Amino acid sequence: MAVGVLQSKRISNWGLSLQSAGISAAEGDATDPKADAVLAVRNIQLKHSAKVITENALEWADLILTMTRNQKFFLIRKDPNIADKIYTFQAYVGNPIHDIESPCGDDLFEYQECLRIIEAACDLLVQGILEETER
Repeated sequence: MAVGVLQSKRISNWGLSLQSAGISAAEGDATDPKADAVLAVRNIQLKHSAKVITENALEWADLILTMTRNQKFFLIRKDPNIADKIYTFQAYVGNPIHDIESPCGDDLFEYQECLRIIEAACDLLVQGILEETER
């Protein structure tokens, strides 16, 4: 959902590239229908199929944001060279206390709550990018 929210904010217009991949994703799986439903309420249409994170993607990225600390530490164990460019999304935007837990398998309310948290983090990320470009 985070990549959909960020794409809706048109950050690619600023010369930034986004990729989304997971550590336990089933390659090619469609977006969860509940995620699609909560995004549609915000007029966000996510054209996305699941990808598994690769070594090439880890090397390509200037910045890696994970949803949870467990994901972050898993990836650092996989490639210690990325330790200086990987953060949990919440920590990167100034809230190091909370992971953004996957609502997978939960009810629609949990997807809505997850989207609310993601949107708040995305807003802070965009604000930070804008402040950096003004310097």
